[in-house]
Amino acid sequence: MALNRLSATTVAGRLAPGRHPDGGGLMLFVRPGGSRQSVLRRLPSIPCPTFGALDTEVHAA
Repeated sequence: MALNRLSATTVAGRLAPGRHPDGGGLMLFVRPGGSRQSVLRRLPSIPCPTFGALDTEVHAA
């Protein structure tokens, strides 16, 4: 499966309504009216990068 199939140019352009995956867990949903929503799907077996303040894991110094 190819990764990073959604480039900035592709997303900024006209996309048909529906789901548009990038191959790395990111999914762009385009509604019939043209509104868009991005969703990051994470599988438990794949490590996920931390997101600053959202990181609740305690790290040893």
